[in-house]
Amino acid sequence: IATRCAVFAKSDIIHAQAAGYSPSGIAAGLCKGMARSIVASTTQGRELDGSLVFVDGVAKNRAIVSALSDLIEQEIEVPENGVFWNAMGAAILARRPFSDLLSLSEHSGTKRHSRPALSAADMDYPDFSQDRTEIIDDVEVTSYDSPESLKGHIYLGIDVGSTSTKAVVTDTGGRVLLGVYTKTRGNPVKAVTEILARIHAIYSKTGAGIAGVATTGSGRELVKSVFGADMAINEITAHAKGATFIDPDVDTIIEIGGQDSKFTRLRNGAVTLATMNYVCAAGTGSFIEEQAMRLDVALDEIPALTLGKTAPFTSDRCTVYMERDLNTLLAEGWDKAGTMAAVLFSVRDNYLSKVVGKTPFGQCVYFQGATARNKALVAAFASELGTRVKVSRFCHLTGALGCALALRDAGLSASDFAGTDITYSVEMEICELCANNCDLSVYTVNGRKTAWGMKCGRDYNETAKGKQKTVSDLEVAFRQIMRPEAEKEAGGPVAVIPQVVYMAEYGPLFESFLMNLGFRVKMIPGSDKAMAEGSRRIQADFCAPIAMVHGVVLNALQSDCDYVFFPTIINAPHESDQFTSPKPLSEKSEDRYFCYYSAYAPTILASAAPSGQRSRLISPKISFFRRSTQEVAERLADDLKDIMQLDPDHAKEAFINAWKDFETRRQFW
Repeated sequence: IATRCAVFAKSDIIHAQAAGYSPSGIAAGLCKGMARSIVASTTQGRELDGSLVFVDGVAKNRAIVSALSDLIEQEIEVPENGVFWNAMGAAILARRPFSDLLSLSEHSGTKRHSRPALSAADMDYPDFSQDRTEIIDDVEVTSYDSPESLKGHIYLGIDVGSTSTKAVVTDTGGRVLLGVYTKTRGNPVKAVTEILARIHAIYSKTGAGIAGVATTGSGRELVKSVFGADMAINEITAHAKGATFIDPDVDTIIEIGGQDSKFTRLRNGAVTLATMNYVCAAGTGSFIEEQAMRLDVALDEIPALTLGKTAPFTSDRCTVYMERDLNTLLAEGWDKAGTMAAVLFSVRDNYLSKVVGKTPFGQCVYFQGATARNKALVAAFASELGTRVKVSRFCHLTGALGCALALRDAGLSASDFAGTDITYSVEMEICELCANNCDLSVYTVNGRKTAWGMKCGRDYNETAKGKQKTVSDLEVAFRQIMRPEAEKEAGGPVAVIPQVVYMAEYGPLFESFLMNLGFRVKMIPGSDKAMAEGSRRIQADFCAPIAMVHGVVLNALQSDCDYVFFPTIINAPHESDQFTSPKPLSEKSEDRYFCYYSAYAPTILASAAPSGQRSRLISPKISFFRRSTQEVAERLADDLKDIMQLDPDHAKEAFINAWKDFETRRQFW
């Protein structure tokens, strides 16, 4: 389990569940990963001499203590009262005189700037309490029409997600009869089997047959193969079809799931744009659920708790930073209502900046996914968008509904669906097509194999394609369009530009800049060799891109070049608007900061490089956002005039010309 970041750890845990590992095995992997992270982030290669004491809450976990001891090859003492050491230190510090207890209130959270109170005014929200819903063995069954009203056969749409599995039953005309919802719990086949059992119990006495079955979601191909479904549909198409059935005028879909989130624009019922976030957990339902558990708040209690309440401003960058902010709020004395409201606002802002970005919203906005049943989260979006946000009574079932409607549109009248009367075998397999080494659960049904657990989304039967070393058409096009003309002057100093992290995009700009100054420029992209070298030389448990940066830059410093040019770029320029964002989103959509690790990378590399090589690493600080080209050029020329012996006026002119060329090329790109 990768524990360098809570987001990646969560992802690995979900994939381990999907691969069939036991809870105890996953917990053991988590503990060992935690121990590795502790050693990497605290010792950083130093040897620990003398006696070692492990205190505070994590020290109560004997598995982590044992793993730590094995890693550092040293005995670790865990004091009996170690969990109280911080409190004991605070008590000792309290011996110092202070005026009175009331003075402590000056440091409470009331001095923070607060958001406006959460309001449910600008939204169309259904009354879910009117639905006939019952929960049987952890399966939620909602009846929208009685089984006795059915005439003819049924269509069954199934949406198999990483966290939940949903199904919708319609008649052949598209009338919604039944909705079923349960947790996937890492076993999609079992989840679908439980749903089918509930559907069979309801419709077995009606004499209705199944005219067709379609699947969508991350497990769609697996479930189609195992159960013999008739169709498998991608999630964007399924949700769009379901949404347009509910309201033909819909042109914008917000969808926030348990582990991912999507943003879709439509025109006349057809998808025109779709963006997805499969990486950042801070903009998903699982983050809301986790924080609610921390605050001891049931999910269905969140709207009543937070609506009408103000909340302090918090981060929206990453689940790790957001959790840090929440810890601070709790320490400052904020109540549950304010803290929980802050979670909702942060998830909203994360979604708007990470998923929506500069894309405009339309006039008819629908919120879909199970998180849409959280009225307070919908209210948070409505208050920011300045337009009404609509929620359907089928919001959590829209993908499955879209599947059923696709069957209707295809006119299926007979199905090969096997139901629960199936025979299959399951084997564990490790995929070796890439460094992920995914643990797969391979299902064999009637001699055909399919798998669950491939993080890349590749179909199991297409694995041979992954073995080929390829360069995408986009990479080829980028090189052809963005790279400047050949060197204008030969024989000048040699400068290496590492084409990694933000320099993958902005490298051509600085290549042109240095060529204008008479340098011979070498662009060095990332490689497997650089990744391996960087992972060996990195001094903390950073992510893979930063390991790649270490490998490329440190290897370049060992070459015979004169300089390694790797600037610290804090943020990106404000590009000319391709779309016109609504005013309420303008400030958020202009958030163009790069990842902190990327911005800090030159400083980290300077300390990691041998002392004799550091002077050749050139890292001027550059901030593009809300600065004119002239301002950026002047600051850059001033930074470089001494360390690279450049004439400031010549350097300014070189950068301005390079920027003009870069912008022209980007128009074509």
